[in-house]
Amino acid sequence: MALNTMLELVKRLNLIQRARECAPLARLTTEGRRSNIKIAALYLYRPTGEYRIMYRTGSHHAKAAACYILTVGRGGSPRCIGVPSDTLAIRKGKMTENGVAPINVRPINVSPPVVFGGCLHWEPGWLGYDANDIVVFDTVAETFRSMCCPPSATSCCTHLCEMEGLIGFSCLDDGRTVARIWVLEDYEREAWSFMYHVKFPAESVCRNIYTQHLVLSHKGDVLVHSTYTYFMFCCDSTGKFLEKFSWEPKLRPRLNTG
Repeated sequence: MALNTMLELVKRLNLIQRARECAPLARLTTEGRRSNIKIAALYLYRPTGEYRIMYRTGSHHAKAAACYILTVGRGGSPRCIGVPSDTLAIRKGKMTENGVAPINVRPINVSPPVVFGGCLHWEPGWLGYDANDIVVFDTVAETFRSMCCPPSATSCCTHLCEMEGLIGFSCLDDGRTVARIWVLEDYEREAWSFMYHVKFPAESVCRNIYTQHLVLSHKGDVLVHSTYTYFMFCCDSTGKFLEKFSWEPKLRPRLNTG
């Protein structure tokens, strides 16, 4: 299952690359030379069978960062669908009046969205909006809304994934030694069901701010990796080692402890 997941990630990257070739970045915005462009998603628009790109412009936490839609393989200019903060119910992640994010808002999230029911779903932190909520985009109505996370979830390294046709949510504890996994059993009521408490093997834990994780299967298999220690491992839902990997970088980055 881990191999299948990695192959799927490679397919996504290849598809995004092909989309970039069909829709050169120079066409993404009429303000391309002075805008900070971030591609948020490549998705299938089911009513027509076309692929579309969603991207945003502006600084990482700018209140006025607008989102645009561009159809792959079709001529014409991108369409502005507005500023997410105009429709999202921004709560604790609310921007200040001058458009600067307060210090408690997490960095921009650039993970690919999870597709469910014709909507795109990003974990908390996307664009700095709704820092404590999942961001949802309806691909047909082209509107944004918020969805609640599991009530007892932490804000550490949150991730969304697909689990047997349902939306999965995972996070790490503050010490980055445990992953907790939920499944969204009732989409309309936003009712989450707790599934796994995965305690990582003590000898393998990467305790630093660069530690990340991915849920690899509905059985609770988890991939843990660190871009600072250059070490990753897979474990099952009981914390048992499945595989581990390490490598030597050409240039090791400095860990910022300040």
